Amino acid sequence: MKAVVFPGLGLAVVCGLGLLALHGMVMVKMRWLRVKLLLMVVGVPGGVIGVWYWIGEVIERGGVAGEYGSRYALGWAVMSGVYLLGVSLMVVVLGRHKPRLWQNWARAYGKETRKEPGDV
Repeated sequence: MKAVVFPGLGLAVVCGLGLLALHGMVMVKMRWLRVKLLLMVVGVPGGVIGVWYWIGEVIERGGVAGEYGSRYALGWAVMSGVYLLGVSLMVVVLGRHKPRLWQNWARAYGKETRKEPGDV
């Protein structure tokens, strides 16, 4: 499973960065992309660090204070994993549905049309 999932995620990240580099100025104006990038920059590393820290507490040190500490650390590791899953789900939903987020694209970035003589 690791042989398929991690290369697939890596390929998706590389393709997304390629699209952002190609159409960057147009895409950065879109609010959904800004929110998605913010979630990816702040939320994902925070969740990964939380999971790795608390799993390290459980495995390497046997928890904070014996049996109770191990359960405590395991509970926080699970909560960090749930947080990471929620952030990842929000990133996928933003990328798939591309909500407007109170932005009217036509009004904000529309071009004025020039009227020809004789137009009403």
